[in-house]
Amino acid sequence: MKNIRLLIVDDDEDYMVLLRGILKDSDLPFEIDEVNSSKSALAKLGENSYDCVIIDYLIPGVSGLEVMKKARSLGIKTPFILFTAFGDPELAEELIKQGAGEFISKDELNRDILQYKINAVVSEELPDEIQLEDAPIAKQTIGELMVSPPQSIDSAKTIDEVIEQLNSYGVGSLLVKKDGNYAGIVTKSDLIRRAISQKLPKNSTEVSAVMTTSILALASETSAKEAYEFMKNKHIRHLAVTKDNSIVGVVSVKSLTKNNS
Repeated sequence: MKNIRLLIVDDDEDYMVLLRGILKDSDLPFEIDEVNSSKSALAKLGENSYDCVIIDYLIPGVSGLEVMKKARSLGIKTPFILFTAFGDPELAEELIKQGAGEFISKDELNRDILQYKINAVVSEELPDEIQLEDAPIAKQTIGELMVSPPQSIDSAKTIDEVIEQLNSYGVGSLLVKKDGNYAGIVTKSDLIRRAISQKLPKNSTEVSAVMTTSILALASETSAKEAYEFMKNKHIRHLAVTKDNSIVGVVSVKSLTKNNS
């Protein structure tokens, strides 16, 4: 696995030390640059390419949110994780609406939450630069590229069982069944955003508590290019595939782009 390049922005040296220690103990390989001001952060972003920016919401100069907005105006699409001093649900919701990939309350910081959230925003970035128009895969339909039959799990299964099944099948999503019908979809991102962040007990929380109830789908004859654009616009990485109005498979961004990156 290649190193994940991080830019950490915080003026609190004690907190920097804490972050270094947490990241050092992580299972993921990191390369880290550190700065202590918004001005330095923007300079670094202009000079280097990063996989993720971790920034304090209350950084001196301008807020972490304003740094992110400025970066976006300069065409920098690096995902941001913003730290907030306290668990403020309204602020967190606003940060996500404004485009932050994730947020973490400083009083809830630990290795698992930080690692999972970094991995989430990095893995969810869709490769905008891929040009499917001229690629051989663009001529294929998602019916040809899908995993079929789709892997599924019962809604009463626990989060631990979901994780075990995802790892066992080597997939990034599972369709969730209830009373024999598809009731939702659960992805690794769902587990990160909901289960880990909310500290739900993995051995007793049912998958129905963290699944996405809206299953987005396209017909099997849809082209790879059309499906990719749809997924990009909807900010999703997994899409159900239908034939005669029934779900017959699942296709992922990875399957659409693996031969074109």
